[in-house]
Amino acid sequence: MSPRAAVSAAAVTQQHSVQPNNSNDSYTSITITMDKIKEKINAIRAEADAANARADEATSKAKSLELESLQKDQEIQSLQHKLQLLESEVEKLEGVVADHKANADDESGQRTLVEGLQRKVQLLEEELEGNDKSLRETTEK
Repeated sequence: MSPRAAVSAAAVTQQHSVQPNNSNDSYTSITITMDKIKEKINAIRAEADAANARADEATSKAKSLELESLQKDQEIQSLQHKLQLLESEVEKLEGVVADHKANADDESGQRTLVEGLQRKVQLLEEELEGNDKSLRETTEK
């Protein structure tokens, strides 16, 4: 072998020995990078799962609040209807009370009239008795 060929062969051997080392270093570097990527992906998946869980919880809570809101709306409508019925009943009863008061006023006016008429009758009876007495006296004379 010529000295040049020996140097060339040694260079090739060094290249081959360096290349596997370079490949090994690259492979290790790639493996480390891939591991980091996998860790980030797993972290992102965990965050996504947590976010999905929070979203599901929020959706569930929103549905329950919506259902509660609908129930409250129905209760409000029911109470408003009941209020209207009670207000109309109050108006009707106020009319009945007003009628009773008017009747009571009429009765008290009628009582006064009756009492006045009874006094008149009593006076007339007394006058009649007086006249009868006078008539008897006159008849006797």
